[in-house]
Amino acid sequence: MRATYEDLLCTARRIAVGALRGIYPNESEVMADWNGLLAATKNHMRWLRGGMRTEPKALDPVVCSGNGLGRLAQAIGAAADLLAVQDSGAAAALDVREDLVAARAEVASIALMGARVVVRNTRARTPGRTHLTVVMKELEQGSSSSGRSRRGPTPPHRELRLSYWAHSV
Repeated sequence: MRATYEDLLCTARRIAVGALRGIYPNESEVMADWNGLLAATKNHMRWLRGGMRTEPKALDPVVCSGNGLGRLAQAIGAAADLLAVQDSGAAAALDVREDLVAARAEVASIALMGARVVVRNTRARTPGRTHLTVVMKELEQGSSSSGRSRRGPTPPHRELRLSYWAHSV
């Protein structure tokens, strides 16, 4: 099977949209999945030469569940893994600033959807919720950083050009 980076981000977005519709009664499972998603997102941003200031809450390895939020963490992690093993042609795409900014914004936007799942499925006093709100602010900033100029919308040929990053998995 051949998957591109763009395919993996598309899959992650689809999983995130599905997760938004779900109801997850087990708060500890939701928070564990959130920690996995945050760790995967932070790693992913590092490969996109970005980063996140906020550290994941849990330092121990997290085992994600099979629900939507856990699958989202796996999809974000798989896309980061694809960047880690890219070929030289795909590495050249990482030199285009607009593409990096667009990819960071897309990953932040997808992770922000996951954060909203956590907010909807946990109580305000759930351990880790305060940390979650700090991370959400950072993700909101990252998702709105589309790299577009003040002169107007980006021409269609400069939109998210992630299809250059193809690699067999």
